[in-house]
Amino acid sequence: MSTQTFFEFLSISNQEKIHSQILSWIFSENFKGILHTEKIKLFKNLFNIDVKKIEFSLTEYKNVDILIKTDKDIVVIENKLKSSQHSNQLDKYQKTIDNDFNNIKTNYFFLTLIGESSINTNWKNISYNDLFIALKKIEFQKNKDAIILEEYLAFLA
Repeated sequence: MSTQTFFEFLSISNQEKIHSQILSWIFSENFKGILHTEKIKLFKNLFNIDVKKIEFSLTEYKNVDILIKTDKDIVVIENKLKSSQHSNQLDKYQKTIDNDFNNIKTNYFFLTLIGESSINTNWKNISYNDLFIALKKIEFQKNKDAIILEEYLAFLA
């Protein structure tokens, strides 16, 4: 019998919201599992954007899965684990964010498990495999937050 990860054991590994919450938590000031320099490195590796500081990270901001505010940019992530794009949602989210943050450069990312391409060309595609690779490149601290992240990484593997 194979060993289950913590997320599989709790039967939450296939819930899109859990993955969004974890990713948002990693980039939040509450997460202490990696040093700030490693958080910035992870941000660069995942989004190919250079920043000095991550100001805040939110989930479910006006139905947008993840919103990350940095010292110079906004990063918006639409997370699709087991569903696909529908109802022009990417266009709607982009209009909402552009309206709310109209003077800040915004980067849009479409995160999928299976590498589905975004219908909207303003949204760059990233996959859970990209997330896994980016997380493997950073150094974890030795604390409870890092243990949770290591379990998450084991699940992604």
